[in-house]
Amino acid sequence: RGYEREIFTSFDGQEVAVDWLHTKHASPKGVLAVIPGMGSTSTSYYIETFVRHATKSGYHVAVYNMRGKSGPQLTTGLITTAAFTDDIRALFAKSLSPASLQYRFGNSSLQTVAVGFSLGGSQLMKYLSEDREKVNLHAAVAVCAPWDIHESANKFTSFLATAFFNPRLTKGVMSYLQDNKTALLASDDVCPQVKAILNDPRGSSIFSSLREFEQNVICPQMGYPSVEAYFDAANSFPLLHKVEVPLLCFSADDDVFTGGRPVSYTHLTLPTKRIV
Repeated sequence: RGYEREIFTSFDGQEVAVDWLHTKHASPKGVLAVIPGMGSTSTSYYIETFVRHATKSGYHVAVYNMRGKSGPQLTTGLITTAAFTDDIRALFAKSLSPASLQYRFGNSSLQTVAVGFSLGGSQLMKYLSEDREKVNLHAAVAVCAPWDIHESANKFTSFLATAFFNPRLTKGVMSYLQDNKTALLASDDVCPQVKAILNDPRGSSIFSSLREFEQNVICPQMGYPSVEAYFDAANSFPLLHKVEVPLLCFSADDDVFTGGRPVSYTHLTLPTKRIV
């Protein structure tokens, strides 16, 4: 792999890891900032494959690793969720700022393109819609990102998702908590309900579905009154008309979670030529 690790400090003091791989091309085309899907890191197979092809094509690549995953452990009770964009905001303000690019490459004008996969694509689109003209990017790409979090959640009830994907993803997010158990139990920011779950002897197998995890961990810890309210906060689709940078969104038609077209194109057909 040959990654070079960089650590940046987010707004709340939490340290977050970014893994860099530089192209060997004499004239780099730019920088690709990669936001992996839920539970994935710079060492996930599909991310490594993308990074390898990107560097061979002439791009420097920076892979963001979500807080508490493949890097410094969590030091606060603020966990990563689909609605959480502050670390991505800090990534572009720090590791990918013009000053940082000047320091790293001797060139502050390298074109920077963000690529988000799955839930990482949804977080990216939400960030773009929130910061609008303040976004320091030339373009962005969302790959198989949920068009509508509510609709994607409903797809998790299908036989294929229930039998193969839901249990694995649920175990993955619980492992994320267990990996940070010591810090979370010691934090005054973690609610009693989540601490009780962390101390449950069943460990990462306590929940059988992502919805149970969302209802019993994300909602009480992050202050959402219901799972539906959490989905509303995380949903990027209704906000896409606010995106100011060129944005390409695409998904496989047979994707288990995001397959098919979104229910409505209303927000994409508003007067904008920036979204495809």
